[in-house]
Parts: sequence; structure tokens; C-alpha cells
Amino acid sequence: MGSYYSVARFLASGAIGLVTGWEVKGRGQVPREGGLIIASNHVSFWDPPMVGAALPRECYFRATEVLKGGKALLMFPEGSRMRDGELHPARPGVGMMAVNADVPLLPAYISGSHRPGLWWRRGIKVRVTFGAPRPWKELAGEDTDLTPGRALYQRVGDAVMREIATLRADQMQSASRGAA
Repeated sequence: MGSYYSVARFLASGAIGLVTGWEVKGRGQVPREGGLIIASNHVSFWDPPMVGAALPRECYFRATEVLKGGKALLMFPEGSRMRDGELHPARPGVGMMAVNADVPLLPAYISGSHRPGLWWRRGIKVRVTFGAPRPWKELAGEDTDLTPGRALYQRVGDAVMREIATLRADQMQSASRGAA
């Protein structure tokens, strides 16, 4: 990891922790090297720097050359911010990138980033949860035609959104246990 990026990530992580009191789970599941797509939900413009600061490795936001170079790419499968806080269907782009670069996808779920006014008062906690990396072929399913195209890309995107939904459910259950 470049020293500039390491320092910037360290400082950003510390600042975000001070402001939000955030909680990050699953860092140990993030592969330290090799091409990888981090696929996260997206509810706020704060999500890219927060997920990036939570990662234990350098990540990028633009595309195929990054993945083929063995680096990590942060993508938001829904294609845009979903201000209602709900998970929405994936667009096929995340599947297309994974298939074309032949890299695994690592699901991530972020919550609380859309309410910055409440961070200061600790009225809401930002939580970032990483799942286990999954090969795109595994996400596509055993009986799937692996011919590159929109149907395959959409199937991979839908599968990673299901993984993100599982992280969301786990995070909500964990938060409710902590509140009890």
C-alpha cells in the first residue's frame, strides 16, 4: 500500500471514528491482495470515503485496469445513492466488471452514513460490515450459462445484492442485541 494512501486512510479512519463513533466488522475477511470488487450499498455521499477508510487495503473507484492490475475497486451495485435507506436491485455493471476482470466480489453494508447531523450527538452509529469474498461464478450459480452478457451480469449483480441484504439483516440483529 502506498505510504501516502496509508497515512490518508489512517487519518480518515481516525477522524471518522471520532465524529461518528463508528463500528467496522469483517475487516479480516478482506483479502489483502489480488483483484477484488467491494460491492456496497449506497445511501449517502459519505459512503465512498467511509467504506474506503474502513478497508484494510487501498481501493480505487475506476475500473477494469485497476482490477486487472490486482487492485481493489469499490462499486455500488445499485448505481446511485438510495436515499430511502432501502436496498434496491443491482444494475448489471457490477456483474460485468467481475466477469470481464474475473475477480471475486466482497459484499459490504454501510448504515447510518445518511444522518450526519446525528453523528455528533451519537444519536446514530455508522456501521460498516464486510462479508466474505465470493467468486463471481459461485454467485452466478451452478446451473447458469456463463456466456458473458446482460443476463449473466444481472444475475451476478442480483446475487451480490442478496449477500448485502444478508449483511444488513445480521447488522440489524446485532444492533438490536446491543441495544437490549
